[in-house]
Amino acid sequence: PCSNHHYRKADIWSVGITALQIGHGRAPYEGEELIQVAKRIVHDPPPTAAYYRAISKTHSRLKFCKPYHQFVAMALTKNANERPSANALLESRFIKKYARGMRYLQQHLCNEEMLKHVRRSAA
Repeated sequence: PCSNHHYRKADIWSVGITALQIGHGRAPYEGEELIQVAKRIVHDPPPTAAYYRAISKTHSRLKFCKPYHQFVAMALTKNANERPSANALLESRFIKKYARGMRYLQQHLCNEEMLKHVRRSAA
C-alpha cells in the first residue's frame, strides 16, 4: 500500500508537470499512448524544456527564466525520496520571485511569442 508520503511526493511531480504544461502550452508526451507515457516516466529522464525544443520549432525559440528551470527540475526529481517537499518548493526562488498572481506569472514565465501561441490554442 502507498503511504501519504508517496502521494505527497507524487503531487510534487504533478506540480512540475503542470509547470511544464503551463509554460509550453501542452503536457509532455501529449498524444502518446498511455502505456508509452508510463514507460517513459519510469525509464527516461524527466522532461525538460529541451524535450519541447526537440519536438517543436515553436518551442525551440522560447526562453524561460533560470528559476523556472530550477523549479521544474526540483519538482521532477526522479527519485521520490530526493524530491523536495511542498514547503521546499514554496521557498524556491521561482515561487518567491514570480508567484504574484496568474497574470504576473504569465507575463514573466512566458515570452510574448508563447503568450500568442497559448491565446491561439485557447481560442
